[in-house]
Amino acid sequence: MDKPRVGADTGRCYPAAARRLIRGEGGMELFPSETGREPKGGINMKHWEQYPSLMRIRRERFRAAGIWEWGSRPGFLRTREDAELRFRRLEIPAVWEGKRVTGFERMGFSVTSVEEAIFPEGIAEIGKEAFSRACLYELSLPSSIRRIGDYAFSWQDRLRTLTLPEGLEELGRGAFYCCNGLRRIELPASLRRIGEDAFAMDGSQIPEYEAVVFSVPASWRGSCLLRDLLAPLREEYISCRVEYRS
Repeated sequence: MDKPRVGADTGRCYPAAARRLIRGEGGMELFPSETGREPKGGINMKHWEQYPSLMRIRRERFRAAGIWEWGSRPGFLRTREDAELRFRRLEIPAVWEGKRVTGFERMGFSVTSVEEAIFPEGIAEIGKEAFSRACLYELSLPSSIRRIGDYAFSWQDRLRTLTLPEGLEELGRGAFYCCNGLRRIELPASLRRIGEDAFAMDGSQIPEYEAVVFSVPASWRGSCLLRDLLAPLREEYISCRVEYRS
């Protein structure tokens, strides 16, 4: 079998599709511009991860093509299904293709290493499972945000504090499900709905002596919104306490 000599992969045997890609000066013939996708029976992710030179070619390809596409709802942006790259900082544009971005639908790749997501003013909604398992260290949301979808930020073990902006009206089901690292959560007075298990956590991973502190408006005292929030946390998951602010 022919063995191409390419950088760190010298001496390795590439699959046939990979050899064609390398010899094709970036492999543009394998990535038709109208789809940006790999051909059926082509190179799978195992091949990409195994050969550093293929990852380099793939990075170059997506730098040229971009990672964005319009979602299923008007004004909603999402990352492309084939954008398998790993980002530490993901900056969502306020305007794309000359149109205003009003929402973020989801990440096209399910497991990422995005540590920081930058949302522009004008984003009103973050869709279902948009950043699930994204390994975020920090989360700063714009004042324009009105709704966070179901499981949008679930499984974020690295988040320690969370401040949701005034103006947010709805948290979807499991919006911050299994964010076991959270220690302090500040909720705005504008919230009108908190979905079931919005802050549910796995108590087996949290020491019993540690508590999550919820900072909530004084107007919530005795409200059904507060009772709905705390009931599952007290009964099933973790200890918690509430601080009221004026």
